[in-house]
Amino acid sequence: MTEGMTGSFLHSLYSLPDFKRVYICSPWIHLEKKPLRELMQALFKTDGVGSRRAEILVITRPVDANDPRQEPLYETLVALARLGADIVFHTHLHAKLYIREPGAPGGLSMAILGSENLTVQKWIELGVRITNDTEMIGKLIRYYFDLYNQCRPFKEGNNE
Repeated sequence: MTEGMTGSFLHSLYSLPDFKRVYICSPWIHLEKKPLRELMQALFKTDGVGSRRAEILVITRPVDANDPRQEPLYETLVALARLGADIVFHTHLHAKLYIREPGAPGGLSMAILGSENLTVQKWIELGVRITNDTEMIGKLIRYYFDLYNQCRPFKEGNNE
């Protein structure tokens, strides 16, 4: 994939709400209103599929809520936290990895790894999309949790 990686990933959640868990690993996360609304609607759609709402797990870099340049990043994290996302910080994060794990009745299993942050796209990017490869996506999920276990939690109002 050479463009629109994260946008297509987020849109897949909205158009195919058959997921039980979403993994987001990106140093910078800034979702504008439309993708954030689609993510919220996708989560509500998952309420009817299976026994509970899908989970969102997020690894990102710490942000400074008092830095005007980072305010959009902080606002996105607050919005994600209010949707129930489990957000953690890793100071040295540079990896970009997005995974959707299918729910119990099955569904699309997908991972995207590449250079694109979860922000408004303005750079030339490159990434690889892996679809329905249980073994490879399982390895990426294990990597995600290895990284996750090195992180500290996000607390609204206390980020650094």
